[in-house]
Amino acid sequence: MKFLPGWSRRLAVVLVLALFVLALGAAVVWLSNSTWLVRQLAGPVCGRVLREFSLERFTVGEQRCRLEGVCVWKNLSLSGILRGKPLEFRLEQLEWRGWRSVFGPGRVWKFVLEGADLRWEPGHLAGGTVALRLSWPAGQPVFDGQWQLQSLTWDKLRLTSARGKLSGDASFLRLEEMKAEAYGGHIAGALGVQFASAGYTLDLALDQLSTLLMGDIDASVPQQIDGMVSGQLKVEGTAERMDALQAGLHLSSGGAVNAALLGSLLSYLPQSREKKLVERLVKAGGKLAVELFSVRIANVGYGLLAGELHLTSKAVNTALNLGYDIRTDGAWQNLLTYWQSLSEQLQK
Repeated sequence: MKFLPGWSRRLAVVLVLALFVLALGAAVVWLSNSTWLVRQLAGPVCGRVLREFSLERFTVGEQRCRLEGVCVWKNLSLSGILRGKPLEFRLEQLEWRGWRSVFGPGRVWKFVLEGADLRWEPGHLAGGTVALRLSWPAGQPVFDGQWQLQSLTWDKLRLTSARGKLSGDASFLRLEEMKAEAYGGHIAGALGVQFASAGYTLDLALDQLSTLLMGDIDASVPQQIDGMVSGQLKVEGTAERMDALQAGLHLSSGGAVNAALLGSLLSYLPQSREKKLVERLVKAGGKLAVELFSVRIANVGYGLLAGELHLTSKAVNTALNLGYDIRTDGAWQNLLTYWQSLSEQLQK
């Protein structure tokens, strides 16, 4: 270019700069509307977020990014292996607002996930929507938002129309104001999870759950108790064990209890026609109508439970109010086990 006149050299420089700007702009436009970069980053990001995860396939149907700081991806799908089990995840749409703040201080990102569907044995999450706010107030990421699900299944447990709030950081997750429909009734409460230790705290309020529908969890539940159950349940522990328990459950008036469960209470009943009725019911495997049946239980030390039982039945013309203690091995499994232990203790 040194052989060109001065004006020609200046024109050439301008043309080169213009071509560079156009090429850069074209590259930016292409990247903002191409799924190539997202597909390249999917594997490393999933590997960092999910330990023991191996990505097998990742697809994105469409991507659109706008200069005002909004990116939208549609029809995302990934599959892989997590801890030896196949995982499949689909998402109808992901919206990211505030991406331009990545280049400056005071980053605040907002995400909206719609139409989430996740399958990982033994669970299935369907119809998920999450609105999440992510920020770095002290250099560490924190998040908060709201969520809702059409249905959530884990093994034999099933919830529908679930919703609530969430918050946390890289080490802790908390779900608050949770509400869901379950087994003909409603559940409300809160859940906290510590990621490093897999520790959890769960506080639930149960309202009119049908024991008949709870037979999907354990067929013995409606066989033992018939009616609508309400109450409070608080649990603490880790993935391997349950460390603390507080529960207060009661059966609505008009319910019935398998007489066999009450066999251990016969010694508290006076000799009467009603006692003979209970004895016949026990032998026949029948159920006893009750106006009040409630159980309270709490751990008072490692492997030691204490509680109360209240029962009122016009059928046997009696009212019982009993206290009890139960020693366990500390590895509590379910409330039916506690009740069986209670029967053994009362027989002593």
